[in-house]
Amino acid sequence: MKLIKLASLALAAAGTFGVCNAGAAVTTTTNFTPLNVAITLRTNIADRVSVNSNSTNTTYSVRTSKITNKQLLELFTRWSSKGSTNSWLVSNARLVIGWDEPWYGDVLVIRNDNSGTVLFDATAFESQTEGSAYFYVDFADYSGAYSGRYVNGFPGSYSYTEYFSGEYYLEDNNYILPYTYLYGYYGGSTVSYSESWDKNNNPTRWSLNGRITFPMIGDQYFNNSDTGSASATITTRGSGRNSYLSYWD
Repeated sequence: MKLIKLASLALAAAGTFGVCNAGAAVTTTTNFTPLNVAITLRTNIADRVSVNSNSTNTTYSVRTSKITNKQLLELFTRWSSKGSTNSWLVSNARLVIGWDEPWYGDVLVIRNDNSGTVLFDATAFESQTEGSAYFYVDFADYSGAYSGRYVNGFPGSYSYTEYFSGEYYLEDNNYILPYTYLYGYYGGSTVSYSESWDKNNNPTRWSLNGRITFPMIGDQYFNNSDTGSASATITTRGSGRNSYLSYWD
């Protein structure tokens, strides 16, 4: 991203609310945007064979499935609890991207209220499971054209729109699911963001609006099969006051 932290971060103090994920402290995120995921998955189902006196007919069929926030939250709660008792209820949680320290663009599950309480980090979970399960989204992994405006003063502001390429990865290496690896890269990404500050260099407002679309591509692994194809649309949008976004790329 072209986004650069222009002044010292003004982050709210993170409070500790409990323990989950093998002892990791549950903290809060101040700057986050709601995440919406829609993956369309096509996989082959068992061939249907019929035999008559003159021929053998084989029919090949495809099943279409949807993976949305609901399915991801259900999977992440099983990751968090290793398939036993849920560590949090799906109805009491939502998916976001955390933009402040220490999240820096991680996909988070937070409590479905105004507290910003982080229940689970689906991106950093990789490091806790030796790479066997994680969900990663990058809205600007490959750079491209951009437009914008920067007011270098006090007060000041900047706003940019970037036409980049993004990617996502969803892996579960027999942790909960049979081997699953869904991905998209070089997806068309449009991201608009802005920040402003007052005459004393104090942050006043930020906003962010991002969208990535991935065409249908093959070689997707789902339930130990590589006969899958997937397309996806991933969006995030939000704003905040009296804080800066941390650097993200």
